[in-house]
Amino acid sequence: MAAREQKAPDREPFSIRSIGLVAIVALSIVYFLQAVTPLRLDDDALDYLNVATALADGRATPNLPIPHGYPWIVALLDHGHMGSSAFFVLANCFFLAIGLGSIWKMRAYTPAARIAAIIASLLAIPVIKSVPIALPDAAFFGVFFLALYLMSTERQSGPRTAIVTISAAILIVIAIDLRYAGIALLGPLGWSLFHADREGAESGRRTRLIILAGLVAATLVWLITSSNLLSLYAAQAHDYYGNGPLAGRIWDRAFVLLRSIGEIVFNVPFSRLRTFGWLYAIVGFGTVALAAAVVRRPLRLNAQRVCLLSYLFLIAVWPHPAPRLFIPIIPLATAEAAELFFREHRPRWLTVAAASFAVWFALTGAAALAYTTRISLSGSNFTRVYGKNGGMPDPDIHEGDPSWSHVQYYRRVAPMLLQRYGDSRARGQ
Repeated sequence: MAAREQKAPDREPFSIRSIGLVAIVALSIVYFLQAVTPLRLDDDALDYLNVATALADGRATPNLPIPHGYPWIVALLDHGHMGSSAFFVLANCFFLAIGLGSIWKMRAYTPAARIAAIIASLLAIPVIKSVPIALPDAAFFGVFFLALYLMSTERQSGPRTAIVTISAAILIVIAIDLRYAGIALLGPLGWSLFHADREGAESGRRTRLIILAGLVAATLVWLITSSNLLSLYAAQAHDYYGNGPLAGRIWDRAFVLLRSIGEIVFNVPFSRLRTFGWLYAIVGFGTVALAAAVVRRPLRLNAQRVCLLSYLFLIAVWPHPAPRLFIPIIPLATAEAAELFFREHRPRWLTVAAASFAVWFALTGAAALAYTTRISLSGSNFTRVYGKNGGMPDPDIHEGDPSWSHVQYYRRVAPMLLQRYGDSRARGQ
């Protein structure tokens, strides 16, 4: 009997792991299937592809307030005769796989928690929406979590530590050039240099201090000299918090933040239910309150938790929220929740509530995947099922509308991008 009792704990994780891996494989197949989609355009994708064409052709880039990391990826695909919607989607899948693989390698979490984090990422609507379109989110996800994995590996002092640290720093620079939110990785970089469990003499600490100072200084110099985005974003934050009473701005920001958290947890786009903004805010508030109630004691910091806190702070202060900004938080928060759920003794009601939430999240994610797959497989019906006008501006917008100048720019650039990267169809000009 004793021998049987000792084997029981091994069978349950194996079962969970097997079911989880089957789910991951099935979801991955659906993601790769999105490569058949015609070129999807929206405001952001149009800007990124417009810059990419200039880089590929060696022309001056348009003066658009976006980082150039992702346009360079598209330009390289263009030079390699892979400038098409299919390869953009496959590249996104490749980067997404790098990020998910890095999460799987993070030994700070149990296998069950890592599987939960990967599945939650694949079922999250912001991730589902970002892969079939030419946007930097998947590339940022892959580089972000590969850097975090390198910073979280246990290693002794010596040449290997220097190589891993320099590699992580290079990836941080790339992540920042993909999305400025990559600045959040500087927090775990500093933590990994000073507080990881390593043996080392005081001279080793001084060496790490010099390395960290040099990396931070080099990163900041690169940010300032390579583009004007840092000053632009600082100006946007100043305009937001400086336009009106500060207390009112902070209150508005808190409400929008709770609503955004609710949108991620509820896994239904706010754009579909705008009249129920209060419901999203309630879900967000409940999520924060539950997290505060469950975590009753200080948690031992590691690179992942420092990254989560740094990224949450960045999102909290940034005045322009977007669901896809939360993409890196989804696997980290899910892993932390799963780790706590599987480890701690829990009342029955919490088990039922967690199972119900998991079913809801899976159903909404599956519905979103079915919806986006329908668009990808729509063929000649694409212009009728994608957006209001197949990714082109609303034809009912005419001169005098506040967005008229942008619509004119969109109508001028979109057909050229469709000719170059799409299926050569003119869509509702």
